[in-house]
Order: sequence, then structure tokens, then C-alpha cells
Amino acid sequence: MGKLDDSTFARAIIDSKLATSEEVAICAKELQRLRHEGRSESLSEVMIRQGFLTESQIRRLNEDSQDDS
Repeated sequence: MGKLDDSTFARAIIDSKLATSEEVAICAKELQRLRHEGRSESLSEVMIRQGFLTESQIRRLNEDSQDDS
């Protein structure tokens, strides 16, 4: 399994307490705006840019999801 899709990623970061549901909602709204403008970014990229997560946290989360599968 590769990177998590946005909805699975959102559930995983909330379950892991890496971000709150409010922080995810803020980033999801920003992601919708970006996609409306034709930009293709992932939720994880937006969460990094907004300062809610780091690249290493996302990498560990993706590694953990691979271990679980």
C-alpha cells in the first residue's frame, strides 16, 4: 500500500491525535479551494503548509499503515 487517500489519511491523523478534527476541516476546506482553482494537492501537503503536521509525522503514519496491512 502506498500513500493513504485523503479520507483515510484524515481518519488516521485524528485517531492518532496528530491533529484535531477542526484542523483537518480547515485544511479540507483549503484543499477544496485549491482543487477548484485547478491545483492538485493532497490533504497531507496542505496540512504541512498550514503547519499542523510535519513531513516526518506523515511519513511515519504512512509507514504504520503499511505495517497494518
